[in-house]
Amino acid sequence: MVRRVVITGMGAVSTFGIGVKKLWEAVSTARNGIKVITHFDTSQFSCNVGAPLNDFHAEDFLEKKYIPTLDIHQQIAYAASLEAVRDAGIEGSQEDPFNIGVVGGNSLGGLFSIEEETGRYHLKGKNRISPFAIPRTTVNMIPGLLAIFFRFRGPNIGISTSCATGNISLGVASRMIRGGGAEAVLVCCSEICVTPLAFAGFTRMRALAKKWEPDPTKSLRPFDRNRSGTLFGDGASALFLESLEHARKRNARIYAEIIGFASTDDGYHITAPDPEGEGAYQCMKRALMDARVLPEEVEYINAHGTGTPYNDEIETLAIKRLFGDYAYKIPVSASKSMIGHQLGAAGTTESILTIVAMNEGIIPPTLNLETPDPKCDLDYVPHIPRRKEVRIALTNSFGFGGHNACLIFKKMQEE
Repeated sequence: MVRRVVITGMGAVSTFGIGVKKLWEAVSTARNGIKVITHFDTSQFSCNVGAPLNDFHAEDFLEKKYIPTLDIHQQIAYAASLEAVRDAGIEGSQEDPFNIGVVGGNSLGGLFSIEEETGRYHLKGKNRISPFAIPRTTVNMIPGLLAIFFRFRGPNIGISTSCATGNISLGVASRMIRGGGAEAVLVCCSEICVTPLAFAGFTRMRALAKKWEPDPTKSLRPFDRNRSGTLFGDGASALFLESLEHARKRNARIYAEIIGFASTDDGYHITAPDPEGEGAYQCMKRALMDARVLPEEVEYINAHGTGTPYNDEIETLAIKRLFGDYAYKIPVSASKSMIGHQLGAAGTTESILTIVAMNEGIIPPTLNLETPDPKCDLDYVPHIPRRKEVRIALTNSFGFGGHNACLIFKKMQEE
């Protein structure tokens, strides 16, 4: 029997601070989290803005002995996961630890520690790097460490599929539960990408937005004719998934149900999307098929919406191909316009925003959409939030390497 999968806990760390509440309050009131970067010198780069981590203090969550052993992306992963586990009411429970798995990861690894340890190696020699250099930088350590901290001893999988990491992590976890491999799974993805090395690499690829004058905070402009690239956002997000039966047995609060998931690859280029949008189209189509949902039943799309010239155009093309004329009736919004692109954590964070939007009846807007691109002609909910009841929503994530991952969420109602 295929089991139904529900979300019972959520946690987040973002440029707006600690917690899902702060994140939602900002996004649902159209606050722009993009700001001029001051914690490192950006004078050599064509971009000087992003959504860096704000108001995070590791000692608020971790014992002092652990802090030097963890990269900051692992520290915020724990903080987000702790909120999700507590929100689900699972902390300290008597659950069989082998029935609870952990899935998650990120895109770039522990970039802050990679920069720090590489510099130390070249300046001071191999004997001066930290003995924790490798554990602080490898992708698998997010789920590995969370299993240690929470004593969740079920299936444990580290995932790194570029900007699709979050959605694929949720999809893998949901399939694990549906198939009976676990009763519950903690999913957490985290990324610290507002760093000099990330800026150096992405500006060389010309993927980051050019400075928007006179207001640099308007540089990220999804679906706008004058968009020039994306902007980084630091963050971590966690969701606690479990089977519907398991959640009901312990009288857990249920936020939403994951009813569909699909993953494809463009098989086209290491960074550019397929110009025909075939991979994105097939991914959305297959997610709907998995959910047994008709296109006209989808009432909101949280777009990948990076603000890069090609992504926004190709995502729009794929949506119109799948939904036909109905595409013009679906609200589509880009959360990245407020929180930046969290890379590996983007999918989990945007899933949280989609779920809260469904429960609150408020669709977050797309900021800075001032001059619509004729090729991007859908309803992108510009500038201000919109009140709308949403029962079924789709969220997209597309990444370098051609990775595509789509999820379908359904609002839980009395049955």
